[in-house]
Amino acid sequence: MRRNIHLFAALGSLLIATTCPAPIEDEDFLTIAFSNEKDAQQKAKWSISDGGKINQNGLGCDKNVCSDWWIETKPLPIGLSWRPASGATITVKIAPPPVITSKTADGKIFSSPDGEVFARYSPDCKHWSTWQALPRDEKETGAGVFHGELGVPRREQEAYEHYREKFHNEHGELDTDEEALVRWILKREPNFFEHTLPLIGYVEFLFEGPTLGPSRVKKFEAEVAWGVGGLGSPENADLNTRWRFKAP
Repeated sequence: MRRNIHLFAALGSLLIATTCPAPIEDEDFLTIAFSNEKDAQQKAKWSISDGGKINQNGLGCDKNVCSDWWIETKPLPIGLSWRPASGATITVKIAPPPVITSKTADGKIFSSPDGEVFARYSPDCKHWSTWQALPRDEKETGAGVFHGELGVPRREQEAYEHYREKFHNEHGELDTDEEALVRWILKREPNFFEHTLPLIGYVEFLFEGPTLGPSRVKKFEAEVAWGVGGLGSPENADLNTRWRFKAP
């Protein structure tokens, strides 16, 4: 899997939960071709108020009318099956660039960037953080480009770390498989994730598109860089399998 060094440089401040000095750093990618309806339906859901559909030019509408529409991706797992992430650096690209077109009284036509992208995270695909807006990169004109970060505050991890200490004391294990730890916690407190979200196992994206005039999205691309503690891994730890835990 390829690396993107400039993204990893931003991860230092995001490795909140790790206690090991040598992190594992990696990336995950999501690409949706909205000119391919089968591919798109497997990776996202959407709503277009004027009934717009997918064609060879992408998803959207061709009518010169007001239209409220959105695209929500399906969960993208990040981190490792035995060690979840607590922070991520994100880049989203939408092509062609979403624009809104307007006409002045003297007949001049203006186009300006439009559309917003949001991200959220979950430990179990059931309990989600609030949507966080990703700022637009105004320098990019070839596509709608958005950058941002997701991170878990230390305070949000206090109860989780308390349970981790109890788990170590009970099992005598310092190298914890955290999927096993999560299952152990939920046996004792089934509603644990209802009041705290201490880890990032999955990421979702929401794009809200232009609301005036014809517009289509042909491709959605997301690049998510993350890091976890690299030393002290459980025996036979898999460095390729992503976080898998889902709420029953």
